[in-house]
Amino acid sequence: MKVYFALILLVFSVSITKVHGQNYKTGVGIRLWSDAEISIKHFVSNQVAVEGIIELRRKAVGTTLLFERHTTAFDISELQWYYGLGGHIGFWQRENDNRPIFSDNSEMVAGVSGIIGLEYTIKEIPFCISIDYKPLVNIIGYNGLVNTGALTIRYVF
Repeated sequence: MKVYFALILLVFSVSITKVHGQNYKTGVGIRLWSDAEISIKHFVSNQVAVEGIIELRRKAVGTTLLFERHTTAFDISELQWYYGLGGHIGFWQRENDNRPIFSDNSEMVAGVSGIIGLEYTIKEIPFCISIDYKPLVNIIGYNGLVNTGALTIRYVF
């Protein structure tokens, strides 16, 4: 947990500039809830963004790619609703197995991911904060619905 706070403080101290035009063009940060993930979001137009998420846990590694549509929430330009769809792929190891993640007992999973959330861009400092719900359905490997979500903090360019 100390690493997360040090990363946040480092990013705060790197640069303080205003965000212009579209709330931001690209953002890089961390998603926090039960696990920590790395998030990179890039706007390809004023309302459409592509988000890549990298998950690194003790018993799993994976990546998700989402296409998201953003729209103003509650007539506040810094506050945006977003929703989207994409896919994920990863490898996971059962909790009671102590072998390395890429051993012959690890299982590949792949499927469809969705996302819906609310994001606030702080124009005085180059950061945004969002909270989301991200359900996913595995089609390959462990079949079924998995409900996830996160609080995300991103440095924005």
